[in-house]
Amino acid sequence: MSNNLETIKNNQLALKNKLSNMTNGNTLNDRLLSDVIFDKIMYKVDAQYYCENVLRAHLPENRRHLHENQSVLLKAVANPYIRRISSLQSRQAGKTETIASFSGYLCDNYSNMKIGIFTPRIQQAEISIGRVSVFYQMNEERLNNEIVKCNKGVIQLSNNSTITAYSGADTSNIEGVTCDVIILDEAQKISDYTWSERIVPMGGATNAKLIKIGTPKFRNHFYDTFQNKSWFNVKRDWTQCAQLYALDNPPLYLPDHENPSQMRQYSRYVFNLMPKALKKEYWPNNPETWTDGDMSIEDFKTQYMLEFVDGAGTFLTSVEIESMTSGDFPWIVSGIPGERYYAGIDFAGASSDGDFTHITVIRLAPNGEYQKVYAEELSDMSYPDQVRHIARLFGGPSPRFKCRSIFADQTGCGAPIIQMIQQEYGIKQLQGIVFNAADRFTNSGMNMKNIMYAEAKTLISQGRFKYPSKEMYMNSTPPDQHSFYHKMMEEWSDLEFEANGYLNKRIAAPIGEHDDCPSADVLACFAVKHGNNRGFNGIRPSKGRMSSFLG
Repeated sequence: MSNNLETIKNNQLALKNKLSNMTNGNTLNDRLLSDVIFDKIMYKVDAQYYCENVLRAHLPENRRHLHENQSVLLKAVANPYIRRISSLQSRQAGKTETIASFSGYLCDNYSNMKIGIFTPRIQQAEISIGRVSVFYQMNEERLNNEIVKCNKGVIQLSNNSTITAYSGADTSNIEGVTCDVIILDEAQKISDYTWSERIVPMGGATNAKLIKIGTPKFRNHFYDTFQNKSWFNVKRDWTQCAQLYALDNPPLYLPDHENPSQMRQYSRYVFNLMPKALKKEYWPNNPETWTDGDMSIEDFKTQYMLEFVDGAGTFLTSVEIESMTSGDFPWIVSGIPGERYYAGIDFAGASSDGDFTHITVIRLAPNGEYQKVYAEELSDMSYPDQVRHIARLFGGPSPRFKCRSIFADQTGCGAPIIQMIQQEYGIKQLQGIVFNAADRFTNSGMNMKNIMYAEAKTLISQGRFKYPSKEMYMNSTPPDQHSFYHKMMEEWSDLEFEANGYLNKRIAAPIGEHDDCPSADVLACFAVKHGNNRGFNGIRPSKGRMSSFLG
């Protein structure tokens, strides 16, 4: 690929020389004409030249030019011979800005281009659209085409080229979209299912260029691209991204961590984030650098050193996710007489912000497996309607699931709902759990949330809590329910875990995301052992079984 890039560079130099000789230079008009022709051609063939002289022309001189890490990515994505590009670059290194610049270049120089920008949440894609919008509007007189439409979701030029923002969430409605260029920003957070079954087909008819950018997180499709030689990989860690230290005042100079006899510039901001243990590895002979940092080792390794650390910052590892989704049993819609069922309910908050009431049903199999055999989400449903729905599911003379015990989140709005279900419908096996209350079941010293997640993690690591495998689920559910499986897996995969040095760890969904499913699952698992009617396996976990969670 480097040969291709070098060839383009040489062709551009030859073009410049040819254009310089197009006129005899005797008149000012000749020289100006030569400059205009040169610019127009260079805008077309050299993406960086266009970006720096058109899209970024409004910026001060010291900010107009792309840094090396941005330039190498831009040249890769603009090269027509490179069809699959994957980029790992540090946080705040300008990769999203680079992709916005490329999108702006491509649409203004080529007609009928359809560029799709996919991010885990639509708002993130709209940020990229917004950056292109600023480039266009600040330099409108320099564009080759007129701006026809420009809003937070789509940009269209008069040459019929468009840039559109899409959500890469498993539940997004993106079927039927066709793209010439497919860009995944924050690719590590877009699920394998959405990538392979929903996004990739969008480029089948156009032989679309595929571009993924992000930072390490899960060993999913994004990780796989860096093991696949058919992808052109661009990788620049924090020491290779000049944007991170370009504006440092004063600059921070330290011995080069690979060649200590030489001094080099480092980002002061990132240096202050770097944990002490890693500073000792970088500068073993410079104890003055061994200051405390603001990030954990795992977070720094993934976000700035670009290492795929399995399970870093997440509650479950990829191995545990794989184990959890390997069940050899179908999804069912009602219980079978004689089997043991337990349930967990996580209620949406009063100001739900998109949260769902998630209901999980677990079957305790004779071999001791906790098998998730049924779940559903309730949304846009009033609390009285939720009460009636839950009552039909678990109460009355003919419940769909006759559960021995049901644990529900009593925090906030959950308390009155639980009371209503108990009093009006006589579902006495329902118990409320306050997540931040002290553990009253095992005397672990943790709060209820932490003890429930700890026990669930033990079950998962032992291969005892399982979902049906993907194949089993798909074969036992209608097609319109298939995305639900991936949504549940996405919530478990995204679930964050922060080892903060305290007994109670931070366990939560990323900002703006949801953990309704994991919460309902751990409630159901806990109900098996600690409900009113324990199963045959109602024993407390020993301290030894909790040690890996407690650290």
